[in-house]
Amino acid sequence: YAPVTGPLTFPVSVTEEGGDLPQLYEFVARRPDVERYLPCFCGCGRAGHKSIYDCFVDRVHRDGAVDIDRIAFT
Repeated sequence: YAPVTGPLTFPVSVTEEGGDLPQLYEFVARRPDVERYLPCFCGCGRAGHKSIYDCFVDRVHRDGAVDIDRIAFT
């Protein structure tokens, strides 16, 4: 889990949701040192998730772009 240091681009679904959701995704992407220790209790472990970080971040590309995991919307 390497922190994302470059600019983040979120899909419209995150920005349209409003509220603190974009900031929440950004915190999780930039602070995996914290999030990887927080378990998720929604049952997503069956999907291979090991921590709450996996609920928000699906993939970090070499250029710093982030694919989010929409499971956090649930």
